[in-house]
Amino acid sequence: MAAMTASFKEWHWEITKRCNLFCRYCLTNCGPSAHESLATSDALMAIKTMAELGCEKLMITGGEPFVRKDLFKLLEYSRKKNFSLGLLTNGFLVKEKIARRLADYIDDIGVSIDGLSSQTHNFARGEKSFQRASRFIAILSAYLPVSAYVTISAVNIHELPKIAKFIFELGASRIHFSEISMSGRAKDNLKHFKLTVKQKKLLKQFAVEMTMGIDGVIDNQCNADLSVVYLSAEGIVYPCSEVAIHAPSQSLADIKHSGCKKELEAKKQSNKIPLNFSCCYEVHISKRMVFYLNTRSQCALIKKERGWL
Repeated sequence: MAAMTASFKEWHWEITKRCNLFCRYCLTNCGPSAHESLATSDALMAIKTMAELGCEKLMITGGEPFVRKDLFKLLEYSRKKNFSLGLLTNGFLVKEKIARRLADYIDDIGVSIDGLSSQTHNFARGEKSFQRASRFIAILSAYLPVSAYVTISAVNIHELPKIAKFIFELGASRIHFSEISMSGRAKDNLKHFKLTVKQKKLLKQFAVEMTMGIDGVIDNQCNADLSVVYLSAEGIVYPCSEVAIHAPSQSLADIKHSGCKKELEAKKQSNKIPLNFSCCYEVHISKRMVFYLNTRSQCALIKKERGWL
């Protein structure tokens, strides 16, 4: 039986591959020399298409969104479409003047921070990035709800309990912890970042302890029922980022094509993903913390013989 959900309500948009940093475990191989992104005219058309398909929430990621000179033009147009807007940044390029301006467009913002100190954070993300990220969280929390995004690896797992306390003291209202995925550039740095079996158990134990209260839940529901979709920097629509990274040939449509809207509406009608279909990540959620833990399961959507999309 197909999942009966409202399709295309939430979009996660990798607005550019270019990034001012060169993180040593970047899953999508972003960096200063990456230039994949939609031209301004195509990006505006993409926003228009999202609105026509019923988008209610747009999460902008990268790369680093602030390397785009037209970012505020795109934010302004998205706001006119009445989207709820979120944005994920490393915080390096954002001054307080920009932070104040963001409050006119963004409903919530995420900042990547991977350690309690510059020693751990900068090892993964680059020199001076810790100081910029922590300062940005402190500044921005005066204007907007701030979520911190923490990638847990062998480099920083020893700081785990203290990281949460430190980030909340900076002013963040929520923390998203993600177990490192050993894909992308992380494959070239296994000796530094790969978690041991013991460390994985410690991470799961911490996730359970932090989310076992009255507001805690475990959510393993797959979001690739087309209620949430992923738009790559090249303008390709996927059912989720997992498919985009590991099975890029299994796309849904090219947002630059004039027939994109019809293609996606047709996909909505033919969607056969079963109800209660499980994600390949184990997600622990509470009011102030979210943990995304890897499982041994491969995303079933990338098995072409399923024929669900």
